[in-house]
Amino acid sequence: MAQNDANRRGFAALDDALFFVALDAAAPSDVSEASRRLLLSDARNRYFDKALVFVIFKNGTGGLNGEHAPADAPPAVRVLAEAATKSRAYAAVGELGGAARVVAEEVPFIFSRSHVEAFHSAETAAVLLEHSVEFRHVSFKTFGKAALKPLDVSPDAFVQAALQLAHVRTHGRVAATYETAGTRRFARGRTETTRSLTPALAAFVWAADDPAVKVRLGGGGLTRAACGEGGEAPGGDCGARGVRAGGVGGGGCGSPPAGPAHLSEGAGGGAPPL
Repeated sequence: MAQNDANRRGFAALDDALFFVALDAAAPSDVSEASRRLLLSDARNRYFDKALVFVIFKNGTGGLNGEHAPADAPPAVRVLAEAATKSRAYAAVGELGGAARVVAEEVPFIFSRSHVEAFHSAETAAVLLEHSVEFRHVSFKTFGKAALKPLDVSPDAFVQAALQLAHVRTHGRVAATYETAGTRRFARGRTETTRSLTPALAAFVWAADDPAVKVRLGGGGLTRAACGEGGEAPGGDCGARGVRAGGVGGGGCGSPPAGPAHLSEGAGGGAPPL
């Protein structure tokens, strides 16, 4: 397509755009439906190569679809949060804050028969992909960071352990996992990744469902080992070390909150290999 001059100009306009706005005819009724639509859609009005695509649904709700290569999630989430905050402020005073009127301009493309056939093939593949993905939004309200931080337990690390445990119970194996970690040894920070799955976390997760391992309140044994071993992060900074190997640790374990129980070794109960 780029061999055509008009198409080259069109692609240049798309690539130069800071972000896209997609007006979607769907009207999702809940968070799960909206999230699924934001992630997948029918691929008809998305430009998945763009880092920021703001999607506005027919019922006025909306969200963001982002391409991962230019940046991790935090910058995109910050942009979306700022936009949502300011839009609510403008709505409260009944004005747009003096924003300039935006005039849409058509970007023409020239398609051949082979291009159209390729579009149809891509659409079919997108529909199959959408139907193969299960998505459900769950809001956990039993307890939260207020119960974990007083115990010097990282809420993020606790969630990492919960994810591994859920994966083992669903698929019968642990999963190689990484998450974004901000490091502070560079001016204005730098994004790195933390490998949260370590031998200590694997031992903790396998012990959770092992009848030979006693479950009791209090931090010790596997729990303390999981708290004491840091996940590997190339940046090597305290910002990355917030995720501990067992997914349940800052500097120490302390007493557990009212919700979750901590584990310690009983008789037997070795962990399967990674």
